[in-house]
Amino acid sequence: MDFSTFFSKFYGELLISLLVTGITIPILATAHVILRWHFSTRFNFSKLEKSVKGKHILISGGSKGLGKSMALDFARAGANVTVLSRGKDIDAATGKSSLDDTLDELKTVVKERSERIAGKTKINISVDQDEQWVKAVKVDALNYQDVLHVVREIANENDGRLPDWVLCFVGGAKPGFVAERLYGESGRTHAENQMNLNYFASTHLIESICKVAKELAPNPKEKQGVDSKDGVEAVAGFTLEQASKLPRKIIFAASGLALVSVTGFTSYCAGKWAVRGYCDSLRQELFALGVKVQMLCLGNIDTPGYEEENKLKPEIAAYLEGTVPLTSPDDVSKQQIAGILSER
Repeated sequence: MDFSTFFSKFYGELLISLLVTGITIPILATAHVILRWHFSTRFNFSKLEKSVKGKHILISGGSKGLGKSMALDFARAGANVTVLSRGKDIDAATGKSSLDDTLDELKTVVKERSERIAGKTKINISVDQDEQWVKAVKVDALNYQDVLHVVREIANENDGRLPDWVLCFVGGAKPGFVAERLYGESGRTHAENQMNLNYFASTHLIESICKVAKELAPNPKEKQGVDSKDGVEAVAGFTLEQASKLPRKIIFAASGLALVSVTGFTSYCAGKWAVRGYCDSLRQELFALGVKVQMLCLGNIDTPGYEEENKLKPEIAAYLEGTVPLTSPDDVSKQQIAGILSER
């Protein structure tokens, strides 16, 4: 039977098969994506504990909101946590800042975890014996030299090791029309202030990490002022030894407004789009060195920062936002951690 005869005889069956295949494959592909996303957002404490126990996690902007919730979740799973913040919001009644309060909560989590382990093993394990620790460090994230000094101190205190994970969570929206917010604090424009807070606060930390990684394993040829592009350098400006000093994960907190822009958030959008571009390029630079770079595109979270944002939000921006439900920082933390562990 030649092809033309075969085709004419089974034309109907072939057409049905093509239609079924054309419909089934997209449906299965879509179902695969939906199911993968669904399961990747499910928080699994055991998986988190296996991933972070004993690791050092550094969180900038970790004294409030989502950063604080994630710091507590990491500590519950056995991670050693360092939280960075300005620590200037002193409560008149207690004389303590939100950074102090967060450190107290982290210490309580570590103590409870130690007691839980002791109860399971029926032996007396202290926090020191379990070797878990938490720290809070005051730093101005907008000052590169200040951040660099703190990163150097962290490395020195940890036997020349940088954190295993670094989370850049400094940021905040101060919405308003461009024409109504021409100048901000310290004589800078509103746009400058928003870029500093939402972009440079993150790049200062990452570039300090990179600088200290290179200082921990200096290239002899660089010391002598010799061009080292002769095979000594590995990738992206690091020797293999320097690359081994880098964190294994770098995570940026961005926003849904890093993907789309909305009126009334012009300067904020600019900062978050900048973070997105920086993150995407950095991911490519560090991929070959085994460093995972991820970005969280967050929605509305019930935090003190969101309360302040609403006080400044133009009516049209609030209208466009609609009735988007708020999510608690604790719930968002677990959802985002699940995504991080799923390499999303």
